[in-house]
Amino acid sequence: MNNKLFELSDTLMSQLEQTARIERALSVRYFNENKKFDLTFNEFIILSSVSRNPKIHQRDLAKIVLFGTANLSRELNKLENKGLISREATIKNKRVVKTISLTNFGQEKFDTISISMKKYINELESIYNKEEYKQFYDYLKRLRKKLTESVDMVFE
Repeated sequence: MNNKLFELSDTLMSQLEQTARIERALSVRYFNENKKFDLTFNEFIILSSVSRNPKIHQRDLAKIVLFGTANLSRELNKLENKGLISREATIKNKRVVKTISLTNFGQEKFDTISISMKKYINELESIYNKEEYKQFYDYLKRLRKKLTESVDMVFE
């Protein structure tokens, strides 16, 4: 009989969570050290999500970036004041909602920073060979899909 107590730190989920925290801390530091970006890491995450989802509604964006609506509104105000995004009122399900899009300036800034980020991320991911990378990527994608089902329930 195994008398060992359950240790959360021994689980795959705990390892992923700790890895994500470390990666986020490194990314925040990377943005803080690169003042030329004139963006925070959170702002970049939002630009990235809006770039992939043009004319996205704020509520949908909150689900993607996992920010509360008040926090997201503050970040969007900063991005709008910097001229990186625009918000436009539209009707969805008989309600007025705002869609968010990148401005031309926002797209240019996002593209420029993305080139720098790609180099940074490639360095981090270079510990894997191509086969390991694909397997790990596919596994994480499946796991994220499964977890996202739970997150959607929380945001409903």
